[in-house]
Amino acid sequence: MPYLFCYDIENDTKRLKTAAKLIELGFQRVQKSVFAGDPGEYALRSLQDWLKRQFHQGTINRD
Repeated sequence: MPYLFCYDIENDTKRLKTAAKLIELGFQRVQKSVFAGDPGEYALRSLQDWLKRQFHQGTINRD
């Protein structure tokens, strides 16, 4: 299933790392902070775990 991922991250370092991670997982940049892709379940889990570690949040909703 294709996903659209967009963000508004103020911290430059976290923003650049997030963009690099999305590209690493197979997302394509659509605009500066908008990415699209169909990365597969493993990559989505990997991204979710990575985002939790980066931003210290308990749950990220993928719905």
